[in-house]
Amino acid sequence: MNLLTDITGKTALVTGASSGLGKAIAMRLAEAGANVAVLGRDEATLEDTAGAIRAKGRKSKVFTSDIAQPGALARAVDQVASSFGALDILVNNAAVMFTHYVGETPRKRWEAMLNINLLALIEGSEAAIKHMRAKDVDGRIVNISSLAARLKGGGVYGASKAAVEKYTDELRGALENDSIRVTAIVPGGFGTNLGRDLSETEQQTFQRNMGPKLADATPDADGRTPYFGVPDDIARAVLFAVAQPSYLNISEIVVRPARNIDPDVFTAD
Repeated sequence: MNLLTDITGKTALVTGASSGLGKAIAMRLAEAGANVAVLGRDEATLEDTAGAIRAKGRKSKVFTSDIAQPGALARAVDQVASSFGALDILVNNAAVMFTHYVGETPRKRWEAMLNINLLALIEGSEAAIKHMRAKDVDGRIVNISSLAARLKGGGVYGASKAAVEKYTDELRGALENDSIRVTAIVPGGFGTNLGRDLSETEQQTFQRNMGPKLADATPDADGRTPYFGVPDDIARAVLFAVAQPSYLNISEIVVRPARNIDPDVFTAD
């Protein structure tokens, strides 16, 4: 095993791990030697992820939780640390995306984005820090952001991710004297299941705006095109970040396909 990606014996918790990006991250961490707890709302799909991890000879447990509820992720972090005996790595991946313009987002939708994308992430991170300090481990916290935080047209989703980046930066600075390192991973356009939350109108608008470009973009054997990467591209960046020694501080990794997609493709002119 490459020493630069060897995390043998570490315990990781990945949120939103039932499919897509979260599952890819969980699998990459397991392949590099970690035992991985997987968290989400769908027990059946989480069991599929956990089974694939166990097939690689690693330990895995399923934790079902609605992390939009206050205290839910903190309790899950406590359960993981108790069940495995320690928590070395937390990957805050779970998120929801609705693409309304600012000023047009229904309250329930922006509440969901703030509760899951930001507040649960803060809650889980701070619960993890307590366990990492208690065991004096070389802890790693990875927060998944988005280029929507930096591009015009990201709406409340982009605002929630911009807040994630600000919090991640503050947390990283606060932990410089600890052996806990914090990294923001900033993906561009990747084929994840975030699109499940798009309305039918938004999906049709995306197809109209991107259809001609995608028609000319031939996918490779893994499904990549110049406009869309695959979840494993992000998973490899996460693994790189968590495997580095604590004398390095990997503040952020921006990963995008060869050609960028503006968030405005989801909205009508």
